[in-house]
Amino acid sequence: MDSSDHQQYGVKSEGVDFGYKKLRCLNSQNIFDDKGICYGFKLRKGNTHSSVDGPEMLYQALSKIPKEIKKQFMADSAYSTMEIYNTCLNQSCNFVICLKENVWTSILTKNKKHIKWHKTKLQFLNHQTVRLARAYIH
Repeated sequence: MDSSDHQQYGVKSEGVDFGYKKLRCLNSQNIFDDKGICYGFKLRKGNTHSSVDGPEMLYQALSKIPKEIKKQFMADSAYSTMEIYNTCLNQSCNFVICLKENVWTSILTKNKKHIKWHKTKLQFLNHQTVRLARAYIH
């Protein structure tokens, strides 16, 4: 799932506004699968935040997929909301969503001497694939 700005050049176009990249645009929200099949598309005003109506579109897309098919969802940090997380969890969908910030860095740095690391299957991904372990603070 992602949203995209579509630059507009008309003077009196309905819904055109300054978007994320400070261009006069309309915005679309789309959800595709790995084969390129579109499960949702909505054209919106140019200044619409990416996550607006995201949980509803995601729910509609996931609910169309049979339960026996393994579902996976990937999105950028605009979709890192509790509503999106809950939609994925309630629809038995695995998900990878980039986070807006790492709130654990200061805590991990401060308690570095007291942390014992254990391997886990949980993976956190950024621009480089990084596997992290689970930490216990003693």
